[in-house]
Amino acid sequence: MESNSVKYRIIGAIIAVAIFFIGLYLDNYYLRMAVKPIPLFILISLIKPSTHYRKFIMIGLMFSVVGDILLEASPKLFAFGLVAFLIGHINYIIAFKPRSNKLNLGTVIILLIFGSSLYYILFPGLEKLAIPVLFYVLVILTMVWRAYSQRKFDAFSIFAFIGSLFFVFSDSLIALNKFYMPLPYSRGIIMFTYWTAQSLIFYSAYKSYLKE
Repeated sequence: MESNSVKYRIIGAIIAVAIFFIGLYLDNYYLRMAVKPIPLFILISLIKPSTHYRKFIMIGLMFSVVGDILLEASPKLFAFGLVAFLIGHINYIIAFKPRSNKLNLGTVIILLIFGSSLYYILFPGLEKLAIPVLFYVLVILTMVWRAYSQRKFDAFSIFAFIGSLFFVFSDSLIALNKFYMPLPYSRGIIMFTYWTAQSLIFYSAYKSYLKE
């Protein structure tokens, strides 16, 4: 019964994603709003927060749901959505940190070069959001750094790292599309890579639960 319940919920999440993309294609705001939070709600329902790692991954997913709703609701709520996702990333960092104390300075340098280059491109269009976006960039890159550092903690930790890379790709597209120049088909690519990111991070926690 447990496995069937999981299967049905995952199918429900996939259906919600498909409906969202239909809403995107039809440019139907209400359809998108109705189903956008559902995939993450389902992932959250599958995590049992019985360890430090699962608990903070779950909290990160919860704040991501808030960010999803705010970003979809109105462009005027972008800054609030940014804060929600920032808090989500901080919770992911808290989840990853105890799994490894390795500094991996080479990774830090690569991430700083990438982040600096992206911020340099975005800066002319940021205006009042220059400082919040800078802080967000630093936090998400820290999340990737800690995800990389813990990638060998168990057989499933690598999924969290891969998910973090998808997250950076998705958020970079959002930033470039909003603050630099419109990108064709960006919305669909952003959502596909975003849900891939969250699913992989979730999977690292879910499989960690199953193996115990």
